[in-house]
Formats: sequence, C-alpha cells, structure tokens
Amino acid sequence: MTELAVERADVAGPPPRVRILVVDDSAASRSYILATLKDLPDTEVTAVESGTLALRAVKQGGYSLILCDYEMPDMSGLQVLRFVRTRHTALELPVLMLTSREEADVKVRAFRAGANDYISKQSQPEELLARVGTQIELLDAQRRLVEARVRSAEGQKFEAIGHLTEALAHELNTPSQYVSDNLLFLQESFASLRGLIDNFREQRGSVSGEQIQALIAAADCDYMFDEVPRCVEESLQGIGQMSRIVAVMREFARPGAQDVSAQDLNDIVRGAVAVTRGQMHQVAELELELDAKLPLVHCVGPAIKHVVLRAIMNAVKAMTPEDGMQRTRGKLRIRTSAVDESWASIEIADSGRGIASATLAKIVDPVLGPAQLGEAAQALAHARTVIVGDHGGRLEITSAAGEGTRIVIQLHQRGERVSRQFVAVRAEDMT
Repeated sequence: MTELAVERADVAGPPPRVRILVVDDSAASRSYILATLKDLPDTEVTAVESGTLALRAVKQGGYSLILCDYEMPDMSGLQVLRFVRTRHTALELPVLMLTSREEADVKVRAFRAGANDYISKQSQPEELLARVGTQIELLDAQRRLVEARVRSAEGQKFEAIGHLTEALAHELNTPSQYVSDNLLFLQESFASLRGLIDNFREQRGSVSGEQIQALIAAADCDYMFDEVPRCVEESLQGIGQMSRIVAVMREFARPGAQDVSAQDLNDIVRGAVAVTRGQMHQVAELELELDAKLPLVHCVGPAIKHVVLRAIMNAVKAMTPEDGMQRTRGKLRIRTSAVDESWASIEIADSGRGIASATLAKIVDPVLGPAQLGEAAQALAHARTVIVGDHGGRLEITSAAGEGTRIVIQLHQRGERVSRQFVAVRAEDMT
C-alpha cells in the first residue's frame, strides 16, 4: 500500500491537542488554509488533495476536525461527508464544508448529509479562524462534559457503596449473630457431654442404671440431641446466606467490561434487591414481579446495574420518615416485562415522599444539570444520561410531592441504539 501523501503546517513542541484534516483538490486553497490555521495553538493541520486520500486518512483515525471541499473531481465532498458519518457522529468528528457556491440548496444538502458548518472559500481569514475556533471550542466542551460525566458516575458509585455499608452490615450481622449463638450453644453442649463422659470414666463399672439416667438427665442430653442438629442446620443456612450476600456485592463492585453484551435484566434486579434488602425490610413491603420469559438485553451491564441500584436505594430513602420514627411500612413495586418484540422494561415504583414538580423539571434540563439538584434528583438525572443519552432508551419519571415516584426504564433488546462514543469513553476510563 502506498503511503498517504499529505501536506502539513509546521508543528513544534508537544503532541497536538487538535488534529485538523483539510481536503481540497486546489493547491492554492490548501496553501491558504494551512497558512491561516498554522498559528492555532496545540493544533496540527494536515492537507490532502482528494476524497480518496481523505477516506484513507479517516480510516487511519486520530483527527478532531475535517475541512472538506464541496466539489472535487474524483469524489465529491458530500461523498466524503457521508462516509465520515458512517463511522463518526457530528459530535465525535465535526465536518466543515468549503465551497465557492452560495446556492441555498447546496448548503441544505451539506447540512442534511451531516455537516456541522459551512464556509465560503471567498471568506476572510478572520472568518475561517472564527468558524474553526468555534468547532474546536465545541470539541473541548464535549470532551469536558464527557470527562465530567465519567467522574460523576464514578463518584456516584463510591457514594452508593457508602450508603450500602449500613445495609450490608445489617444483612451480614443477622446470620452471623445466630451462627455465633449456635456455636456458643454447641460449645456448652460439648462441655456437658465431656463432663458426663468424665463421670462415667471415674465411676467405671460401679454405676447403676439409675445413676446413669440421673447423670444423663443432669446433662440435659435429650434437649441437646434435639437442638444440636437444628443448630448445625441453621448455622449452615446462615453461612450460605452470608456467602450469597458477599457474592452479590462482589458482582456489583466488579467494574466489568464496558462494552455492549447480553444482560439478564431479572438478574440485575435480583442483585440490586439482594444488596438493599437490609435497608428495605424495615420501611417497605416489596412486590417483585419478574417476567420469566424476558429475553436478554444488549446493553452496558455495569451502567444499568448502577442505575437500578440507585433507583431502589432512593426509593427506600423516600419511604424512610425524616424523623426516623417508622409508623407504617411503605410499598415498593419492582417489575420487569417485555414491552414488545424490541423493547424490555424495568419499573420501580414507591409510595414515598415523591419529588416536587419544579425539581422534576430540572432533571431533564441539560443546562442546569444535576449539580443544582438534591441527591435523589441527581441519581435520576444520571439515569436519564445513561438510559436515554448513552443507550438510546426511554426513561419515564412520574412523581409528585407526597405521592411517591414511578420510574420506567425501557431498553432496546438488541442494543442497536447504544452510543459508540459512550462505550469508547467508558472503555478508555477503565484502562
């Protein structure tokens, strides 16, 4: 394969933060653009003379922005643009179209094909710099937003683990307590049996049948014979319960692969219920309805687990009295179902305090963002980002102050709508 022939503006110093690809069959236009953009900080500008070379450059990757001529002899700018959009979204790789034509339909075709902006070749250097600078600023804003989301998601995970500590302590304390009590009983029983045997040894053959019965009665052997098997069985059950709790916690704590894979939503719900049961049992009656015929859903498993876990935790908190005095138990309903042949659903509904309408409106406001919201609303804002933004799913939130909250999560079963950018960023974050 022949090497890609390119022209570059001079670059010195550390690796560039932004790499720009210029595609134009006119040598004069390429020289003009290279000269205009050469002083942009932390930027490398590469120029190629044809659409064919542009496609090869895009396949090699690493570019942040493309400036593409609309009309070229071997391949038009629209053809190059359509190829780019098969691999990258407008956010991932912006394309700025260059042309000397001013007809409105030309601009319309470019925008419909996925162009981010449009600039005339007759424009002044200041305009070219301004339009390129705007795209670079948008790229920086997008990068900061993604990084902030990654940091926020990781912070929320640690926060969720912190909130689970109390519940986990309760879940482990109950079986460990009766295992400890049973071991103490077995220790005392063994001491009684040992004392009985020592008495027999001391008296040897001189013990009458009545004395034997008296010694057995004094050691309470009949009671021990009834209770010891029960203690052993109960202790084994307790140890098994602790093992299951630890296994579920390890599953939720494990980072997991950040790519799309087939997930059982019922298993995700069961795991979230298992690790929150200690918080749940005192404040809520659980109604769990899991569709046994629910098909596997292709999604990013750890992200969905985190959303479901936080939704259940917030539901429990919403049903916990603010004064700490539990008067009546609330109701928590969790169900999974197949919406149709393409979509699967998780519904989480509680009878708690609910969310005020003003706060609910801010959850879906990307400008205000979750930072100005309370903890529960932050979790819902994060859920919307993961379900709608990253998975192309649907999220319905119904709530009112004092009337509880209902959350419906819907995911496409084949995972066809999961954002490629989300998967790539999360995978990079794990390395």
